[in-house]
Amino acid sequence: AFLTAPRPPQHSWAAGAPLPWFSRSPRAAPPQVLPVGLVSRGVTSTTSLHASAGGGKSASAKSEKQKKKLKDKEMAEKEKAIEAEIKDAKWSGRLEELRLVAAGNGGTAHVSQGDPERPALGTWCNTQRGKERRGKLGAGRKARLLE
Repeated sequence: AFLTAPRPPQHSWAAGAPLPWFSRSPRAAPPQVLPVGLVSRGVTSTTSLHASAGGGKSASAKSEKQKKKLKDKEMAEKEKAIEAEIKDAKWSGRLEELRLVAAGNGGTAHVSQGDPERPALGTWCNTQRGKERRGKLGAGRKARLLE
């Protein structure tokens, strides 16, 4: 086996000095090289060049994009509200079903999860019991269950 001495580092900067532009450090940015003709016309960066050449978005295009984004956000909020209403309606329906069972059983509202007559209601009741044990059942719903 051939043993060789360790190679010296390939970089020329000193420890603590700013890293070159090609490093991953956010401190340094690549230098901008502009053609002489652009510098003589007063162009100072490539971003101003793109904006003046029409490469950037116009104010109306940006505002349209912002309007669309706002509209999408409003639609998402409306959809969430509708989903919450549907969920609450389903929950209220199960509560009414439980009250009917309690009225038929002389005030006893215990429905087991394995009840063959009402398996969905039994699962719902078990879910509510578990949420109450874990402290996840909301105060409003807990009050409605205890009425």
